[in-house]
Amino acid sequence: MARRYPKNGILSGMVLTYGSGIVAGIIGLGIPSWRAVFEAEASPQLLNYFLVSIFVLIAHKVESYFWGEYDACPVYRTLGEGAKANPRQQTFLTAIPLMMIGLLLVAMVMRGSPWVLLFFLIWAGQGLHEWHHLAKTLAARRYYPGLFTGLAFVGSVALLVFPAWVESLGVDRTWWYRIYYGLHPVIIIAFYLEHRGYLAKLKDQPPAPLPSA
Repeated sequence: MARRYPKNGILSGMVLTYGSGIVAGIIGLGIPSWRAVFEAEASPQLLNYFLVSIFVLIAHKVESYFWGEYDACPVYRTLGEGAKANPRQQTFLTAIPLMMIGLLLVAMVMRGSPWVLLFFLIWAGQGLHEWHHLAKTLAARRYYPGLFTGLAFVGSVALLVFPAWVESLGVDRTWWYRIYYGLHPVIIIAFYLEHRGYLAKLKDQPPAPLPSA
């Protein structure tokens, strides 16, 4: 079947979030000296800020839905190509693996230290990922769905959750701050360049005809 859209780039495919999860798993299972850093308890402030960021993320998904991110996002477009062939199979392959990953995360966090604080490594990665709304807005020179609440989510993670997490870890914050906050402009530029490349492919690729009913 001919594709109507180019395949999404690796950054849009949530490599930051999944990559953070892999790093957390490697630390928790295979690097005892690093694992010890995360043996502390999560502070009440960190948990409260985490809850705030969840509500912001919910608002973000609402904005993204009502402004049609599912029609603009390269990932959803890629998934939609498979859905044209068999929408039931595509729904299964999308929903079930995510549910299994979610259950695995819950199971690990319920075990307590160090998995509770290691989980926030994934959340920090998600905070970086959501810069894609700004980058794609700049790349396309028009509003990209989810922009405003996406920025609010990035702010809730960067300004509330991340500092409280570092404080809970009890580590010297200097290098943690330099690395994490130094990544922000790099990620924005990387998303911008990736989306510019995607838009160029989209422009050069004439859309394939929709399958007949």
